[in-house]
Amino acid sequence: MYTENKLYELLDEVIDPELGIGIYSLGLIYKTVIHFSPTNEGSPESTEIIMTLTSPFCPFAEAILEQVETAVTLGGYGKANITLSFDPPWQAPEHLRGMLGV
Repeated sequence: MYTENKLYELLDEVIDPELGIGIYSLGLIYKTVIHFSPTNEGSPESTEIIMTLTSPFCPFAEAILEQVETAVTLGGYGKANITLSFDPPWQAPEHLRGMLGV
């Protein structure tokens, strides 16, 4: 079964190279929508992801986006349609602020 929670687990396996933390745990994923095939409702056709990066100038942006696309595809969630957004700007989630020193 393809669920958002399983998708979030897959996305959290994509590690931000600078911080060493999964992108879902970092709060970089703003929204996901799983689109199922009309002919095969058990299998996703594509997945929309709206996400951000820790900085608009992130030197690892291309690698992170490629890893997200790979995780979605290999995880069976179909084609990844990724939209990168910096509105709102990323802020560390409350539970990570102390650990990150912010």
